[in-house]
Amino acid sequence: MINTAGEIVIEPRFKSAFLFRDGVASILNNGRFIFIDTTGKQLFNSNYAAAKDFNEGLAVCMDKVNDEYYRCIDLSGQTVFTLECNAMGVFQEGLNWFKQENKLGIVDKTGLVIISPEYSDLKFVGKGFHEGYIAAKKDDKWGVINQNNLVIVPLEYDNVYSFNEGFAIAIRENTIYIFNSP
Repeated sequence: MINTAGEIVIEPRFKSAFLFRDGVASILNNGRFIFIDTTGKQLFNSNYAAAKDFNEGLAVCMDKVNDEYYRCIDLSGQTVFTLECNAMGVFQEGLNWFKQENKLGIVDKTGLVIISPEYSDLKFVGKGFHEGYIAAKKDDKWGVINQNNLVIVPLEYDNVYSFNEGFAIAIRENTIYIFNSP
C-alpha cells in the first residue's frame, strides 16, 4: 500500500487489496477475506469467503461461498445482524439493499427490514437513496418511493430518474413528465 506521498506504508504481501474506508481495507489473503488497518495489521479474527468494504461502520460478509446468510459486522468484528438473502450491497445513508428470490428490499443498520423485497429493480443514485428517494420497478413499471416505502411517483412509467435537486423525471410512451419533490 502506498500513501499520498508515494511512500510504501504496507509492504506488498497480499494478492488483492480493496479501498480503505472507515480506516479499514478488505484483503484477499489465501482465498479468504480479512480486514486490515492502515498499518497492515489484521483486525479481529476475520476470515470470510466474501467481504465488501466497510462503509458507515459496517461491512457485509459471507462465511462461505453461496451461503444464504449475509453477516454485517462492525469495526470491532462483532456481528451486528445476519440476513437470509441472495445478495447485499454496501451501506449508504444508513440503509442497504438486499435481494431475496429475485426481489429487492431495503434493510437498515440494525438489520430491520424497512422495505420488504417486493421490487424487481431499484435505481440508486450513487449507492443509496438520494434526497430520501429511490426509483423502484414493480411489474415492469417504474416509479419513485421514499425510505418509508411510500409511493411518491406512481409505479406506472416506462422509466424514471429519481429526485435530484428536487425534481424527478418519468417517461411513458415517449412523453416526459417532471415531478417536484413533495
